[in-house]
Amino acid sequence: MRPTFIARFTPSLMPPETLEAIFVQRQELASRLVSLLRDSVKTPAKHHALLIGPRGIGKTHLVALIYHRLQAEEDLRPASLVAWLREEEWGVDSFLDLLMRIFRALDVAYPHAQLAERTEPLYELPPDEAERAAAALLKEFAAGRTLVLLVENLNELFAGLGEKGQQRLRAYIQENPFCTILATAQALFNGVSLQTSPFYGFFRIHVLVRMMAHRWAEKQIPPRSPLFQRGEGSHPDRIILNPSRELRIITLTITLFPHSPSGGVEL
Repeated sequence: MRPTFIARFTPSLMPPETLEAIFVQRQELASRLVSLLRDSVKTPAKHHALLIGPRGIGKTHLVALIYHRLQAEEDLRPASLVAWLREEEWGVDSFLDLLMRIFRALDVAYPHAQLAERTEPLYELPPDEAERAAAALLKEFAAGRTLVLLVENLNELFAGLGEKGQQRLRAYIQENPFCTILATAQALFNGVSLQTSPFYGFFRIHVLVRMMAHRWAEKQIPPRSPLFQRGEGSHPDRIILNPSRELRIITLTITLFPHSPSGGVEL
């Protein structure tokens, strides 16, 4: 039997079967995100989600899993394009740079489209003219399909774009509603949390927390087991992370294990 290759910090290298096999938590969240992206592809409504959590908590694993689930849904393929901007996508310092990175990701995913050849002339144009041409080309290439953007380390991308680049991106999405975004970041950042930022209130924000080994037992141990002290005695059974409605934070509920050494939850 061949050993299964598990890339701890690069889940995107793993086959979908392995990703599914070791995905023991957040099934409900994964299903919900796939449902929102499906709705974005099949209807005019466009949903945008941001996963927040420290490095190693499983953000890329979740994104990779969702990517493969979307690719497996045959009815979505004719109506969608998927561009995965992975965490190693650095060096974006303008809206034009971002558009070119999107084209690069699409060229990898859809080599038959020969996007590299179609975008090559843009490098000969002045920046403002190239940006307008690239923006028009992306809309033309989408041709009525929904562009699904998977963006890792959104905070770093926004830092590179700066306020001007963020404003141009926000305006483009608003004027051309064919994009839906699933992004990740290690923590909340000004680009989405400040009321004056272009993307304030734009994303549904999901905060991921680290699960202890005890939490894995929930799939195997009946809910009435003594291991699950749901609200008994003085032990609460829920943690609510950032209940802000203005930011549309999705509150997470986590089962506590009060008898474990650390209380059952690491934040």
